[in-house]
Amino acid sequence: MFTREEILPIFAANLKHYRNLAQLSQAALAGKVDIDERQIRRFEAAEQAPTIVHAYRMAQVLNIKVDDFFTKR
Repeated sequence: MFTREEILPIFAANLKHYRNLAQLSQAALAGKVDIDERQIRRFEAAEQAPTIVHAYRMAQVLNIKVDDFFTKR
């Protein structure tokens, strides 16, 4: 099991990876998820964890499973 300090960088790296694969800017993803662009920046910097609702919405927009955010690569 991962601690918060271990999982946040994994989530952050995967979010950025899948966002780039989808060719979306942070602003574009934020708009599609209906959150502030600064939130996406914080998620990708591993400064803040998303709510489960935001993680689910981002996964839908990026066409991935929520689990994909947490898979260590």
